[in-house]
Amino acid sequence: SSQLLRRNEQIRKLEARLSDYAEQVRNLQKIKEKLEIALEKHQDSSMRKFQEQNETFQASRAKMAEGLALALARKDQEWSEKMEQLEKLLKKEECLGKMEQELDARTRELNRTQEELVTSNQLSSDLNERLEELQRHCSTLEEQRDHLTASKAGAEHKIVVLEQKEQELQAIIQQHSIDLQKVTAE
Repeated sequence: SSQLLRRNEQIRKLEARLSDYAEQVRNLQKIKEKLEIALEKHQDSSMRKFQEQNETFQASRAKMAEGLALALARKDQEWSEKMEQLEKLLKKEECLGKMEQELDARTRELNRTQEELVTSNQLSSDLNERLEELQRHCSTLEEQRDHLTASKAGAEHKIVVLEQKEQELQAIIQQHSIDLQKVTAE
């Protein structure tokens, strides 16, 4: 009778442990699903943002380069034309004062264009820094993805181990039940 009681107590303890293991398996499965969903959302959102910002940067840089090239070509053409005019007008003393004023205006315009070029170069540098920052952010996201993938693999491994333990415990309980039946029959 005391052996039966001990066996019953052992079976109750094993059943409680089995219930705990099953609950842990369910919790780990839920955590795994949440991690997978969070990882997918995070990856999709980050890649979309990175792609959008990269496309915006490329379009802005191409547009800026095209605008600068056109502006410089236009200024170069204007200067060529003005130089031809200056060479002709300088031959006439009465137009000398006017040409000097126009030259001053063109010089100021050239200085302004050079300032715009400096500003554009600064903008290009800022955009390059932003791109590098986005690339670093992308690398960080990839590291987070790798970490989440490793966590997922660890959780899956724990689930497999717990399922194996569950099977072992079920086998032990089944054996104890058989033993108990034999003892009961005896």
